[in-house]
Amino acid sequence: MKNGIFLLVSVFALAFALAGCSEEKRYSSIYTTEPEAEVQQQSYDAPPEAAEVDLVEKLAQERREYVAALKTLMDYYEDTGNYRKSNWAKRELDMIGDTPQYKFIVAGEISSKQAKNLVSVPEADKLFNKANDLYNKTRFTVLIGDTPGFRKALNMFNELIENYPNSDKVDDAAYRAGQIYSFFKDYKLAGLYYKRAVQWNPDIDGYPVRFKLASILDKKLGRRSEALRYYELALKKEQDYPSNIETAEMRIKDIQRTRSSEQMKDKMKN
Repeated sequence: MKNGIFLLVSVFALAFALAGCSEEKRYSSIYTTEPEAEVQQQSYDAPPEAAEVDLVEKLAQERREYVAALKTLMDYYEDTGNYRKSNWAKRELDMIGDTPQYKFIVAGEISSKQAKNLVSVPEADKLFNKANDLYNKTRFTVLIGDTPGFRKALNMFNELIENYPNSDKVDDAAYRAGQIYSFFKDYKLAGLYYKRAVQWNPDIDGYPVRFKLASILDKKLGRRSEALRYYELALKKEQDYPSNIETAEMRIKDIQRTRSSEQMKDKMKN
């Protein structure tokens, strides 16, 4: 009897673990804007072209119309008592949530220009506080599968960037969005948002954003020459993070040493 109970508990534990993995994959795929194995050389620094924006907006509108049509059909079948077909429509709606829907253009891609005259905007402040509260709450529950909280927070941070570009919270929102993209292992977008945070507010403080950007460029994207610049900026402006400073100093020496070695080899070849 005990063996049977132990076996039953083990089966449920395995099913729960697999469900958690499936859920993580489901939600992380929503936020990955490109398949991992592709686009090695593409840069996110260039803003999208007008034709691309039009096409993506058209796609988004058609997605909304498709969802609205399904909901209308589901309500019709419920009102007429055809619960079998109503369930079909509901299942199709549910399956939309399980299908990766790439955003194609994210807020951080829209403009690479430095924001100027950042001011306090009450609506933006309220939105940031709401998103930041959700972000902080989700950090403590994400390990048990609460990725929807990060999704909602990310949507709000992007909404702030898109709708309030002159808010003095735009750099904070970009940093938080970078944190979330980094959690989902979308390192190109994480790096982009960290870079935007620094571009929009070169004096940004309170976050180790320059160090995090340098680390992603260095360790995840292999762009060490660019990483060197941000490691050096971290040394100047992020002294409140001693462990980061120590790592930055070490990586600066390593990158410079590697660069000198490569230059020496090139000279010898010539």
